[in-house]
Amino acid sequence: NWLDFIVVIASLVSLTNPDTSFSFLRTIRVLRPLRTLTRIKQMRPLINTIIRSLYSLVNVVMLLFFFMLVYGILGIELLSNGLRGRCYVDPLNNEFPPGVVARLKSQQIPFIVEPMRTIGSWDPGIDICSTDASAEPCSPYSMDGVFYNTTCQVMRWCNTGWCTDANGWNENPYDFGGGYMSYDNFGQAMLTIFQVLTNEGWTDIMYLYEDGWNKWGSRFFHISWVILGSFFVIQLALAVLSHSFVQAQEEEKTAREREALHEEAILQVHERKQVAKQKLGMLEHVSTMSMANNTMGEVSSSRDYSNESITIVERFQLSYLFLTRIRNPKVLWLRDKVVAAFTRAQTMCRVVVSSSHFQNLIFAAIFLNTLCLAADFHDQNLYEESICKRRCELDSNLPAGAQEACRGPLFNRTWDMDGSGGSEKRPQLGNVYCFMDKHELVSESLVCADHTSAEECWSAHEDCHWFEDDSAQKCKRGMYNYSSIALERGKTISLRHLCGDTGLQCDAYPPTLARIIDMVNRILTFFFIAEMTLKVLGLGTKEYFADNYNKFDFAVVISSIVELILEARDGGEGGSKLSALRGMRLFRLFKLARSWKSMRKILTTMGIALGSLWPLTIVWVMFMYIFGLLGMQTVGARFKYVKADTPRSNFDFFWPSEVGHGAFVVTFQIITTENWNTILYNCITSVGIMSSLFPISIVIFGNYIIMN
Repeated sequence: NWLDFIVVIASLVSLTNPDTSFSFLRTIRVLRPLRTLTRIKQMRPLINTIIRSLYSLVNVVMLLFFFMLVYGILGIELLSNGLRGRCYVDPLNNEFPPGVVARLKSQQIPFIVEPMRTIGSWDPGIDICSTDASAEPCSPYSMDGVFYNTTCQVMRWCNTGWCTDANGWNENPYDFGGGYMSYDNFGQAMLTIFQVLTNEGWTDIMYLYEDGWNKWGSRFFHISWVILGSFFVIQLALAVLSHSFVQAQEEEKTAREREALHEEAILQVHERKQVAKQKLGMLEHVSTMSMANNTMGEVSSSRDYSNESITIVERFQLSYLFLTRIRNPKVLWLRDKVVAAFTRAQTMCRVVVSSSHFQNLIFAAIFLNTLCLAADFHDQNLYEESICKRRCELDSNLPAGAQEACRGPLFNRTWDMDGSGGSEKRPQLGNVYCFMDKHELVSESLVCADHTSAEECWSAHEDCHWFEDDSAQKCKRGMYNYSSIALERGKTISLRHLCGDTGLQCDAYPPTLARIIDMVNRILTFFFIAEMTLKVLGLGTKEYFADNYNKFDFAVVISSIVELILEARDGGEGGSKLSALRGMRLFRLFKLARSWKSMRKILTTMGIALGSLWPLTIVWVMFMYIFGLLGMQTVGARFKYVKADTPRSNFDFFWPSEVGHGAFVVTFQIITTENWNTILYNCITSVGIMSSLFPISIVIFGNYIIMN
């Protein structure tokens, strides 16, 4: 009720001023969905847990703030100005020609050695340096082939000497929150300490201070804070939340019991009234019947059922009694035989499916199915060779059957980073597509002779290429260039013409192995169908479907049957639908849960947990909805940097669009703390330091409280 009261009053306040220019009033509107949380009874323990935890977490927050305060003060004392060190060309320890001095002074920052601010430097050195004597010194600065001495300074050069006033400091790295991520003052230190606490991007800060302060000092400082703050203090919040949730559940249970007792008392009063009415009615009925008997006299005891209406259940019972009273010996003999045969079959099936040998056989089939799934892979070289064979098959200049001599790769790779082609190609040649081996059906003019070295191969013909692979013929003739591979008799050829609409006509998997795997999968499919049939016959449909694992097995088997039907109808080219059904084979692995008791307990526990998570899911979605709208009000359309360029994680729209992920998804990203520091930096850079409270609030409430 307090929550409803706050939301309603906030909405009334927003109505008093209809001027939408006030972002604060627009922000209040996003709290309206909170009123829906109190309308669902299952939400009350969660809401009570969140509210109660805010009080219970005070001690944990105070402890965390104490350690943050200690590490913040240590950071200010030890790491202050640790990111302001820059490498400068030493104006006091070099002999400069007049032209060099003029060029160095004409930079945006005079004498600095930095990639974005130097002029014509080949070796600009490092961005951040340390003034400590034991740190790595700045590299010499090269200009016009002459190296000059450098020095590390935290202050800029001011005409005649190093600056001494407050405006002479070097700036902190702008990429880290516009320069706010540092230990230069208390506020920036606390912000940096909190980011390190979330374990996201803390290594980047540690690396920076390794360069700008001390290598081992930065490692010890940041790693010790991660261990103390993240691994110990933050985990105390989980214990507090667990205790608060248990108390909220107990209170909810007590309230339900109180309501049940109240309802039971009301029902007892109502039942006593009903009993009194029934007694009074019975007395009236008895007196009425006695008067009727005296008036009408005796009635016949015989009863005619022909004109009375009977229910369907009564008709079924009469029919069953009629059938059971049949005295025909032949019918009785046939009925007994059928019932006995069915009973024997059902008993035999139950014995088979309950035996340990049958369970071991199922386990072996599941293991074999897993091996078949693991044996699937994509062979890129085979795929490209299949494309080349299909292209040569359409080539009118080649005789029939010559496509067997066409080889891959699709094009001749020459980059060092991509060696799957394995060939060596002369630099002056352009890309060549598909290659031809020596073949009896192919004329000598279309192939390259057997050569023993790359030099001989290259000198034989300009289209001859040397391949360092295991093939018998290493010198191969290039068949097509970038234009001829896509043209045949004036018509354009695409990959769709070569490999079909689904791309399955070009082999990307060894055909022999594919046939073996497909045959094994078919056998396993029929085996699992037989298993399901035996279980249905042995246990009966009611007992079979009473087990959730049997329901899951039934769905997997039905999908396999549909897969076989589609594959037989479409000839193995069912496209994405057939691929999705083939992916259902992976779920056969969960059949291990039946024979593996420990795994079955874990899966059962997970199923129970997932079934009870829907109230938390509603709270979670509501939280992302509210903070997504809040982000659109505060930082929406503010992440603009280079021209109209916008980072993908922005709050311009609520749902994902062409300009980004959308506020709802970005809120989820911040809750997971994945790259949330980048969004924090964007908020600080585009809006200001106070906007950092928005992503920090999402991390605290969304990750540390709701997710726990």
